[in-house]
Amino acid sequence: MHIILPKLESHLKQSLASIYVTYGSELFLKQTVATLIKNAANNAGYLEHIRLPTQKGLEAETLYMHLHASSMLAEKSCITLELSDTTIPKPIHEILQAYANNPVAHHLLLIHLGAIDSRATKSAWFTALEKKSIMIRLLPLSRDQLQQWIIQRGKRYQLTITREAAQLLTDYSEGHLAAAATVIEKMVILYPKSNIDINQIEGALAKDCRFTIFQLADQLMLGHIPRALQILDSLKQADEEPALILWSIIRALRLALKNRPHDHRMQHLARAAEIDQIIKGAAPGKPFEALQLFCLRFM
Repeated sequence: MHIILPKLESHLKQSLASIYVTYGSELFLKQTVATLIKNAANNAGYLEHIRLPTQKGLEAETLYMHLHASSMLAEKSCITLELSDTTIPKPIHEILQAYANNPVAHHLLLIHLGAIDSRATKSAWFTALEKKSIMIRLLPLSRDQLQQWIIQRGKRYQLTITREAAQLLTDYSEGHLAAAATVIEKMVILYPKSNIDINQIEGALAKDCRFTIFQLADQLMLGHIPRALQILDSLKQADEEPALILWSIIRALRLALKNRPHDHRMQHLARAAEIDQIIKGAAPGKPFEALQLFCLRFM
């Protein structure tokens, strides 16, 4: 049976299945699911935790022994099986298929499959697991889903994050859940059990800029102007020196033009020289405004 991640926590509070399976490419969600299930297992008396080696070092006999052996240390055992490689050996397929049809009562089995293709989802072993286990598919979140995830994760820590603040954090994290989670954890420390608005998020991001001058230059070279402008604004909030930003851009331009002296981007070197004069105070203007205009004209 499939279950969506937002419903997992309420499910675990009601009862535990014998087998849980995660599959998909979102690593942070996988870690989140594993933590939720293991905590629920602890509360239900599964005191022994066994983590089997990855499939490259896992023998079928070893897997069978752990799945069917009685625990020597505790009455109940939680077994984690990591099968993130897409090529799972046939003997392991067969063991999992048989176990799905007849699980051991005192074991809770958590299987991590990683990303799998449509052919694997139609296989006999996967179908058997699908019928007898709780399956959670872990896909990258859409923008709207990420905003909701941020708000819900804040609630877990007794934070009330406004929608505007969640939108800003969504833009910042660019789909990277670990980055968003790190900011939320910082909010817990700075503003415990509080309402979190856009000003508090902006303050935290300004102090924890994750972009570099080289990333800005790279985005310009790729022609990703909106992204470059976002990075430039982040660098400004972090009080990065305009001279260093300009240096990284000039460096990237010269590297790009080294073997293409007649490239149309040659004109940008002249504009960069003008910005250099602004930064040095030899010409009127504001350095970051000049850099912003430079990015807008960079095509």
